[in-house]
Amino acid sequence: MDRYPLRAVPGFYGTKPGIQIGTYVSSEASDDDLQFLQQLGVEWAMLNIVNPAHHTADDYCRLSERLAKFGVKIYRIGNHQVHNVPEITLNLPGRDQKIEEFLGFLRNLQKAGIFYHTYAHMGYGARGTRRGAGASKRGCWTSRTPRGTGSKKCSRGS
Repeated sequence: MDRYPLRAVPGFYGTKPGIQIGTYVSSEASDDDLQFLQQLGVEWAMLNIVNPAHHTADDYCRLSERLAKFGVKIYRIGNHQVHNVPEITLNLPGRDQKIEEFLGFLRNLQKAGIFYHTYAHMGYGARGTRRGAGASKRGCWTSRTPRGTGSKKCSRGS
C-alpha cells in the first residue's frame, strides 16, 4: 500500500496522493455523520470528547475502533480540561494538579495508541502592542494593533 505524507501532521500518512481532507469529529457523531466523512474521503480526524468523563484510555480505544469502521483514524484528541488552562499558563494556584491531569491525559493517549498532540501556552493579553480601552463584555482585556501594521492584502491577479 502506498503512503503519502500529511504536510499538516508530520509522521502521519494518507493512502492517496494530493489534497488530504481532515476534520474535527464529535465523540457523539452519528453513524450517518461518520459515513458522510467516509464518503468525502476523510482519513484522519481530530476527536472532540463531549463528556469529560470519557477522557480515559478505554474510551479512546472504543472511539478509535468506532471511527475505524468508517475508515477514519484519530490523529489528535482535544481535551479542554487541560488545554490552555490559566493554572498552567499563568502559574496560578492549582498548577501542579493541572499538570498532573495533563500528564494523565498524555498517558491515556499513549495507551490508546495515539501519539500526537499539540499544546499551546497562550497567556491572553501578553501579546499585542498596547492594551485596549478596557475589559470586554466577557471580562477579558483586549489588545489593539495600530492601523497599518498588519499584514498586507494579497494582490489579485487580473
